[in-house]
Amino acid sequence: MWLNLVGDVKSLTKDISDQIMAENKPPEKQVYMSLPRPGVQPVETGYLTSPQKHGTTSKPPKPTKLDQEEQAKLAKSGLDMKLMASEVDQETEKWEERITQDEDNDIVKRAKNMSSMAFSMYQFTRGEGALKTTQDLFTQGEYFAEEANRLYKVVRQFSYQVPAGPHKKELMEHLDQIPTYVQQLQFTVKNPTVGKAATFTKVDNVIQETKNLMNVISKVVTTCFVCATKVVNHLSKLGLETKPPEELEVEFWGCRF
Repeated sequence: MWLNLVGDVKSLTKDISDQIMAENKPPEKQVYMSLPRPGVQPVETGYLTSPQKHGTTSKPPKPTKLDQEEQAKLAKSGLDMKLMASEVDQETEKWEERITQDEDNDIVKRAKNMSSMAFSMYQFTRGEGALKTTQDLFTQGEYFAEEANRLYKVVRQFSYQVPAGPHKKELMEHLDQIPTYVQQLQFTVKNPTVGKAATFTKVDNVIQETKNLMNVISKVVTTCFVCATKVVNHLSKLGLETKPPEELEVEFWGCRF
């Protein structure tokens, strides 16, 4: 009987001790899984859920260089790009001959920047110049589109000072094409590709879209100079009432005519 009582007391003591220890034990830390941010989908890693953006891969595509066969295929497009760059250079030189020392003509500045970028893209098609890889070319295409947007805004401001007439109409027809070509180039540059063949196709498309945009830029710059000349001629006629022709000098957009 005494043995049974002793056993019951020991069992009761153990239960009480276990209960006390359980109450004093710190609660286990609970892990909460947060919802993914918009545009991010969860990916199972084996431990916890980690976010990964839509359309991304674990490793970005490696930049590649064109081989000789690919360079040969782009030879004509590259040459066309070079010719367009030369045309823009010739037009900007007309402006530079009349630019005053204390003025900075934004039209000339933007056009020269774009001409320089177009020439570097031509060099890429020959395996020359600063652009070494396809990714360099795509980055240059992005900069080219951005500079075209800046030129568009500058020429739009310039057009407000040009009187109505056939030359202004021609200028606006060319100018209004720039946003469309800029969007097409930006879309082409940002279009993802996988594989050598697809990358070459993208290179070809970027060159073609840049050519299209450069062609419009050349027409815009040429028409701008014609419009500036017409405006100055109009101002000169008004100034003849107060000054003789040999003493008349008119400035327009930082250029002396």
